[in-house]
Amino acid sequence: MSFIRYDNPVFLGLLTVALFLPGIYLPGVGKLFSLFAAIPIVLTTLLYGSNRGVVIGLIAFLFVIALSGGDNPITFLAEVLALGVVMGEALARKLPFERVILLSATISAAALLIILYFVTGIDKVEHLVSLEINEGIAETVKMYEESGVDPVTIEKFKSIGEPIRAVALMAIPSLFAVSILVSTLFSYIGVRLFWVGVKKNEQQLFERRPLWMFALPEKLVWVFIGSALLLITSSGEGGGAIIGINGLILTSLLYMIQGVAVAQFFFVKNDVHLLLRLLFYVFIAAQPIFTLLLTGLGLFETWIGLRSKEGKEEDDTTKGPPNDGPNDS
Repeated sequence: MSFIRYDNPVFLGLLTVALFLPGIYLPGVGKLFSLFAAIPIVLTTLLYGSNRGVVIGLIAFLFVIALSGGDNPITFLAEVLALGVVMGEALARKLPFERVILLSATISAAALLIILYFVTGIDKVEHLVSLEINEGIAETVKMYEESGVDPVTIEKFKSIGEPIRAVALMAIPSLFAVSILVSTLFSYIGVRLFWVGVKKNEQQLFERRPLWMFALPEKLVWVFIGSALLLITSSGEGGGAIIGINGLILTSLLYMIQGVAVAQFFFVKNDVHLLLRLLFYVFIAAQPIFTLLLTGLGLFETWIGLRSKEGKEEDDTTKGPPNDGPNDS
């Protein structure tokens, strides 16, 4: 039997390490690889049960300690091991998409918070966030200088470093939640694509409802509006500002996800080529304006219901003349 097989737990454990480490040693692009690091643990749990998933995850954990050291294995335990095992168990119980994501993200976040509180310490978390912001600003300045951007523009960008840092420190809870939620979504989509494509949805683990029909509760819009008003009325200071900015960031992410679902719905409905779809998602990642547009689309969907209208119009066009009963003549 070949070693490189999706049903070989040892290979899956090594694959977990291989996906996780680029996020440590390759800033930027490497982070994309680490978003998929929990997928092998999910597959191990689905194929062999949670006990085997935990064992393989712990072996991978030891490899991460040996190769990286520091606090990175702590992140690995929560974001990869806990997420992978919980998602695997949730999928094995054939839970719907929303419950799988909520359960996996919540337990993964709880595990990470406990570890951070007892091992790392909250003060260190704030220090790490400040460090990340400083590195991001330094990399951007370097890119501007290499691109020949006007020195005045570069100085202006440097001057906003402190306000950005202050906002980021206030938004630590929502940025933390966004990080966990994005990792969970990438893991779910990766496992779903593999299981449906390779395993032909064996055991019917995934519901037949397509992901592009995902819809948020209508009442969530009031949380979005309330957060925005709270942030505005508090003038960006105090507890009101902290609640407002965190609520706004989190709900904006959720509406952006709904916007992606709406866009994907129309891609599928109009049979848009896969390459064009991929280009669209690359533009989203590269240009913040597209992210804002998708968030607006997600909000618009809440009130207008574009997908339901399209589905109704399609039903109306496919209906035949009304059936008045059998013709006795």
